[in-house]
Amino acid sequence: MTDLTPEMALAVTQLYGQYADAIHRLDAEAWGDTWCSDAKWELPLDGMPPLEGRDTIVATWSSVMPGFKVVQHMPFAPLLKVENGVLCARWTVREQLVKQDGEGEELLGIYDDTHREEDGKLRYQTRRFKVLYRRALTPTDFEIMEHPGPF
Repeated sequence: MTDLTPEMALAVTQLYGQYADAIHRLDAEAWGDTWCSDAKWELPLDGMPPLEGRDTIVATWSSVMPGFKVVQHMPFAPLLKVENGVLCARWTVREQLVKQDGEGEELLGIYDDTHREEDGKLRYQTRRFKVLYRRALTPTDFEIMEHPGPF
């Protein structure tokens, strides 16, 4: 793999669509299906080492997500490249997170990703998240509506 193709770009975009949709539905199985079995996820949390392996990543995500009423994960258009034979993407994302107690926060950040095909499907090999902006949301800032369900 040396040149970025339209098919690669479409596959990366489709993968992120599945990832974001699964977040909105709080669907751990669909979300976990976006990761390679030996994936690595780096988050900007003090003292938290990178999460390694799909099972660990999904178990950690699944233990945290019940604390939220809703997570809106909104990616912008990616930058894509093939570097040393690896398909890479950079996504700017905006998240609005509302906890069960009604408090919330908004984030703007960047994901730097690498991808690999596993079991005939493009998946995340690594995801590294960097927060650029964070602010608190008050309960009066939003109204939560029901998600329409799987696509």
